[in-house]
Amino acid sequence: TTSASVSQLAGTFVCTYVGEIITMQEFERRNQKEYKHLGDRTYLYDLVFGLGAEEQRYMIDATAKGGVARYLNH
Repeated sequence: TTSASVSQLAGTFVCTYVGEIITMQEFERRNQKEYKHLGDRTYLYDLVFGLGAEEQRYMIDATAKGGVARYLNH
């Protein structure tokens, strides 16, 4: 097992999370059909815009099309 320790100053830019922006309906479809066999090996980031009745939810799906940021929390 390899581990790395890197010091970063608070607020330092590291990288951008990149992937497909999909609706919650598409997320549910992919989660039930395409990603079921992957278990924990999906890379999704929840986006919420607006408040209350104006709230809109999306996901950034980096499972198939994503950059290095998808690995930062793993």
